Amino acid sequence: MYIYDIKDHTDFLKKISTLIVEDFNIYNKNIFLKLNLSTVDDYRTVIKYLSATKIKYHTYHTFNSRKIETSQ
Repeated sequence: MYIYDIKDHTDFLKKISTLIVEDFNIYNKNIFLKLNLSTVDDYRTVIKYLSATKIKYHTYHTFNSRKIETSQ
């Protein structure tokens, strides 16, 4: 997940750390933050928080949520 326009990275990290239950990694890429979460529940919690606080973010579908099709 990519998170944009965070002015105070330390404050943001403190806020989301209280929401996330499992392990996570966050990387500061100067233009955006890259957040890697371990569980779907944490992902949903963070998305809900970002949407409620109107923080810009971008995600990709998880592998489990993609429809897998095969051809024969």
